[in-house]
Amino acid sequence: GTGYVVAKAPAELLRDEGLAQPIERLRARIAQRIAASLPAGPSVSVLQGLSVGLRGNVPDELWEAFAATGVAHLMAISGLHVTGCSLFVLWLLRLCWKWPPVGSLRGRIAAEIAVVLAVTAGYVLLAGASLPALRTLAMVVLVAIQRLLRRALPLHLTLALAAALLCAADPLAVTSAGFWLSFVATAALLLILDAGSGWRARVVTFVRAQAAVTALLTPVLAAVFGRVSLVSPLVNALAIPAFSLLVLPMVLFGTVLDLAAFDSSAPVWRSLAA
Repeated sequence: GTGYVVAKAPAELLRDEGLAQPIERLRARIAQRIAASLPAGPSVSVLQGLSVGLRGNVPDELWEAFAATGVAHLMAISGLHVTGCSLFVLWLLRLCWKWPPVGSLRGRIAAEIAVVLAVTAGYVLLAGASLPALRTLAMVVLVAIQRLLRRALPLHLTLALAAALLCAADPLAVTSAGFWLSFVATAALLLILDAGSGWRARVVTFVRAQAAVTALLTPVLAAVFGRVSLVSPLVNALAIPAFSLLVLPMVLFGTVLDLAAFDSSAPVWRSLAA
């Protein structure tokens, strides 16, 4: 179907104070902060997409380049972003537990789980609650429940249970490309998770991960987008580590600074734009 918006009066841009939803106000404020920190250009829209999931201003030719090189998935607020956020919060909490006055408190595990879940859920809402992000949130919740109950399900069952929860909440989720791309990619990574220890094993694991994701996602990508990037495994072998270790932590740091209403996030956004 094709929809049209017909109005006798010209469209009017609603200002921040006119928005009713607090989360949308936060997203708009962060997006405006990024735009104010940088000169006009594609970097503004890319960073708005990476931080709060506002990708509508990314130029078409840039989307075409992302698709041709197979890195469009990095632009979506996906499991990589949400997992990075959860692990960062968990790392900060573990640092706090090393402080003697706090480390001796009882109920640390419950407090740790509550804080991680609250921050992760807040970030997913702030980022637009896409299906890949919700999938990761569901898995984080399930792992947290298992930790509280002192039980451990196999990872593939946790993934299947997360899929069942999403389908129960939104049966039409199975018609979304993001649903299949997210779950198939995660399933592929679970297949090759354990390859031993040592740097050789890590290299082998990384190569196997690229091969598994490429092999399992190729039919999905071909069915959804009608094409497959042949250079995607090579490009992602460079892009994913750089994104995970450099870009994503800086994006999360800049977003936190803007959420805290500090005026010190501009250097972060300028560095990322460069």
